[in-house]
Amino acid sequence: MSVSVSVSSFLAYLLLILFLVNGDFKKKLLELKKNPFIYAVIGFVALHFLGLLWTEDFQWAQGVLKREWKLVFILLFMMIVKKEHIRYYLKMFILGISISELVSYLIWFEMIPPFMYATVENPTPFMKHLSCNIYLAITIYCLLFFVLFDRALEQKEKFFMIFFMVTMSINMFITGGRAGQIAFLILLFFLIATLIKHHLKKAFLILLLTIASFTIAYQTSPLFQDRINKAMYEVENFKNDHNTSVGTRIALALNSIELIKQNIFFGVGTGDLLLEYNKVNERSHYKTPVMHPHNMYLLMSIQFGLLGLFVLLSLFGTKIKIAFELQDEFRNFRFAFIVLFLVVMLSNSYLYTHHTMVLYMFFSAIFFRKNQSENL
Repeated sequence: MSVSVSVSSFLAYLLLILFLVNGDFKKKLLELKKNPFIYAVIGFVALHFLGLLWTEDFQWAQGVLKREWKLVFILLFMMIVKKEHIRYYLKMFILGISISELVSYLIWFEMIPPFMYATVENPTPFMKHLSCNIYLAITIYCLLFFVLFDRALEQKEKFFMIFFMVTMSINMFITGGRAGQIAFLILLFFLIATLIKHHLKKAFLILLLTIASFTIAYQTSPLFQDRINKAMYEVENFKNDHNTSVGTRIALALNSIELIKQNIFFGVGTGDLLLEYNKVNERSHYKTPVMHPHNMYLLMSIQFGLLGLFVLLSLFGTKIKIAFELQDEFRNFRFAFIVLFLVVMLSNSYLYTHHTMVLYMFFSAIFFRKNQSENL
């Protein structure tokens, strides 16, 4: 798990140095040329630079570019990873999240004082709870994948994986990230759907465990119960009071759609989001205290119009194509990862936030290399 922006950036640059030392660039670049996802990544980053041509707020645009150009590191990661090491990468990822989870519990039980992003009520020290629950959701899916499908897994390993699966599921509901909780539920239903045809008993068992987990969480976690009840109340009473958490998100979406209509094809440019949204917000019946749409699809559409939405969707369309083509044991995992991001991007701009961008880059590199049959 990424501890900080600076640490993960340092590791990325370290990988770049290792790649340069290793050499053999021409062969690796030729291999990447066969991958349509690479062109989608380049197009996504290039569009943010192109959008400077019709933007006014270059200071804000500079901040956007400072984040988004790092997505090109996916190309570097793809040239470094090896197919035979995928299980190792996943297990190291699980280990990192497990250590983070242990620290989270120590804070929650007040055995150590909160630090960095953590509070006792929201014990997520290494990243904000909005990102943390997304990490937990994909990690629990990783654990389920190994427990259900890895026949080489030793009993001791299986025991520890089941143990951490349970503790991470509990951790999911003592923190406040609703997007991660919804993603977790959808990933479980996706897993059930993939199991029904050949593993009916396992699918039924996971369905029962899913229902039981969310029922127990609702009954025993005051935070989870309160957030569910508040969300339902805020949706029902949006017209009377939109100055709530969910109400603000709905208002942001309505105002964002109005702004998109005014700049339908090419948007407002890389840096003019706040400037142009504020104009719409001042005229709107549903005024919002924040100016960010909290939705990746709306954000790209505001910045770059239908062109931006197309480029964003191409990141996942090319992934779907690759997932269908690669017939190996990780095929369902690829689809699960795609589903995860397509869902969570409805609630925030997760390709613009550091920790979830790192998560996206990591799994994209290890799972969506086109020629998985060759070592790198």
